[in-house]
Amino acid sequence: DVAVAARVVRREGRIGRALVVDCDVHQGNGTASIFRDDETVFTLSIHGEKNYPFHKEVSDLDLTLPDGAGDVAYLDLLDTHLDAVLDRHGPDLVFYLAGADAYAGDRLGRLALTFDGLAARDALVLERCRRVPQRLGQHAARRCGAVGRVAVDRSAQIGRAHV
Repeated sequence: DVAVAARVVRREGRIGRALVVDCDVHQGNGTASIFRDDETVFTLSIHGEKNYPFHKEVSDLDLTLPDGAGDVAYLDLLDTHLDAVLDRHGPDLVFYLAGADAYAGDRLGRLALTFDGLAARDALVLERCRRVPQRLGQHAARRCGAVGRVAVDRSAQIGRAHV
């Protein structure tokens, strides 16, 4: 879905560069493979090192975590690299694949994020990416900011519902 969307908005001339931030616990191997030779789309995948797929594709930036990694390790790793990627690549649009399978209660996820950790991850990505739509105009920036707030609020609600 992301690959199709990125190609369409690029072909229509709406963007020049895109960034895919894939925070699903499994590597974004399909996205990495599709955009392997496309300099206009930067793929960042943060995922479990030993999780499926066992043969990993090469993303533009693969951030791997050991089994059992929790909130602090996950958030520190993402925080360390996200700004540099945004600055270096200069995307006009960011596709964020959140993924809930990094949650400690996911039997197949192999990571150990809490609901608060997932909400903090979402807030971190959305806050950092909030400056990206500024180049698309204020209307787009306001819309993206509202979507970000809804996503973070919803993530927090889900966490409270399962406490």
